[in-house]
Amino acid sequence: MNDDVLGRYEQANKFMQGVMTNKIARNDAVFSHWIENTHCFWYIKEAISGKEFRLVDAEAASNALAFDHQVLANLLAEACEKEFNYQNLPLKNITMTLSPLRVRFQALGKHWLFDPDNAHCEELEVKKTQQGLCSPDGKKTIFIREHNLWVGDCKTGEEQALTQDGTKDYCYDRAQWLMAGASLQGLWSSDSTRFFAFQSDSRKVTSRPSIHYVPQDGSLHPQLQQTKLAYPGDEHLETYRLISVEVNSGRIQEADYGPVLATGYSIAGLFDVKPMGWWSPDNRCAFFIDASRGGKAVRVVEFDTDTGVTRVLFEEISDTFVKLAHSTLEFPLFLPLPESDELIWFSERSGWGHLYLYDLTTGQLKHPITEGEWLVRDLLHFDANQREILVQTAARDPAINPYYRDVCKINIDSGLLTSLVAGNFDHHVCNNYNFAVATRNLFDIDNLTGVGISGVSPGGEFIVVTR
Repeated sequence: MNDDVLGRYEQANKFMQGVMTNKIARNDAVFSHWIENTHCFWYIKEAISGKEFRLVDAEAASNALAFDHQVLANLLAEACEKEFNYQNLPLKNITMTLSPLRVRFQALGKHWLFDPDNAHCEELEVKKTQQGLCSPDGKKTIFIREHNLWVGDCKTGEEQALTQDGTKDYCYDRAQWLMAGASLQGLWSSDSTRFFAFQSDSRKVTSRPSIHYVPQDGSLHPQLQQTKLAYPGDEHLETYRLISVEVNSGRIQEADYGPVLATGYSIAGLFDVKPMGWWSPDNRCAFFIDASRGGKAVRVVEFDTDTGVTRVLFEEISDTFVKLAHSTLEFPLFLPLPESDELIWFSERSGWGHLYLYDLTTGQLKHPITEGEWLVRDLLHFDANQREILVQTAARDPAINPYYRDVCKINIDSGLLTSLVAGNFDHHVCNNYNFAVATRNLFDIDNLTGVGISGVSPGGEFIVVTR
């Protein structure tokens, strides 16, 4: 092998080793964590020597160290009798509050509260609670135990089974074929009285063998694992039985809809990252999106959780494939507007990816929000008072690379579009529904699992753009 070919292989290997890491490029995007309902956010700045926690006041246009890293390292060292590198603090699940500044985080399996003004750091006593989905009022949590739904009282610790029929292959866990493994998925109603969930049925699905040559338990011999997984053309697929649970009474109401297939746009596959279901304002009806096998039809369905009656509000059909986003590496673009019983819906029915406004009481299309020979790439924020959305578009200007995204503001009633940020380069705005952010969370690249990321301030006044 000559030196030129060897050099190219070495360069390719360098890039492969850098996938899902910051070894190739640092600070290529700002992952902003907004502090409560302020105009301030914190983020991590990566440096050759380590990392910095930065605090930004968008209104004052200031950017400074969030706190003295050396002071915190010294305080942790004193408390734990262990040395800490101030340039690489092992902080996880960080939250910050202002006036005065307080930093709450996890380190070494413990919870801490840091007071930068008084150079004080103390370990917090945190009551261990059952991992699950906490109700909006903070009083109850729903979790999985032996493939069944359970509810726990956050104050008393009292627990109660909500279902009894869960088994390994007929469970209330997350879809087993997902990379992250099994876990609870579902949606609480806003009044904390009902829980929208599903039961996964893979009893007739064929088992597929896989071999772990380097078992995670440290053993030396390869291990065989059987996983239920349907292949294209198989007769039996994994399906989901949709239910609503009245948490206090334990009453279960099944949706009169039949089994929902496990597809790329299924409600179960994306319930926790980009929820494919939502509740009505009165918490009686739940809505969900159902896609047919092959993706040629996608429906928006209303589920009356009092009676079980379901109603298909509208259906989108294609001879090829119905896409709910520009690419398969992006989460579906839709936004329920519970204040007005409306839905913003993405469709390529015109040949270009655009947004449409639907009436959820009738299922009728009210009007297109965007039109033209260009496409919507992302839906970032909705201002209910102004009836305006912040979006990213592409291909609107023939002088700009059609793959580059800009940032615009659009009135959903008039369609009036106002360009905010544009230029002949890509504009990257992060949020929890970005595939890149979801991937970073999945692999815990930022060591901050569970901490929300958004490129738009809570009120929509400021946008964090990397270009």
